Amino acid sequence: MNITLKGNVYCLDESCKVNVKLKDGSDFDMPNLGKFNCDGEFSLFFGGGSGRKRELGLMQTNPMQYIKVGTRKSVIEKNRQNFVEVNIPPDKAIKIMQILDCISQY
Repeated sequence: MNITLKGNVYCLDESCKVNVKLKDGSDFDMPNLGKFNCDGEFSLFFGGGSGRKRELGLMQTNPMQYIKVGTRKSVIEKNRQNFVEVNIPPDKAIKIMQILDCISQY
């Protein structure tokens, strides 16, 4: 699963994490499994050697409420927060659940 931050230039590396909060109130952090980039691309992998089956199962059965992606500190915009937080609309949360459920069966 890739999350791409749009807008400003956001640099990410292996130390960045995403926090996912679900509608039922549960939340968890997952590390960026991608390489350093300034394209705003955050990568998550589930299953196999990556593990994270528990988190995948939670996201398949509980709609996401929001995600918060940690970013590297900007050397240009020194006062910018080191994260991007997005509320997930209910209809999009259901769609994400359906997609995750579908692709996890293959």
